Amino acid sequence: MRFVQWIVGKNTAGCATFCGCIGNDFFGKMMEKKAKGDGVKVLYTVDKDTPTGTCAVLITDNGANRCLVAYLGAAEKYTKVRLEELVL
Repeated sequence: MRFVQWIVGKNTAGCATFCGCIGNDFFGKMMEKKAKGDGVKVLYTVDKDTPTGTCAVLITDNGANRCLVAYLGAAEKYTKVRLEELVL
């Protein structure tokens, strides 16, 4: 979403919106700070008991091969009910 917001420009801040679930930790706070800093509107649910998801990326052969290993963490705690609250 940060890329989308960059494409449309900062003078249209809030055009791109991201919702999801983060933990109450360093990575969650960093995600929110970076997104907001680029003009993205964030609608995070914060799960105090589960850490924010992370992802390790391995890139080889000048980008020809990529492997991602994800730990979903708090992202798995996002509920359909929360999404419906935001939409309806």
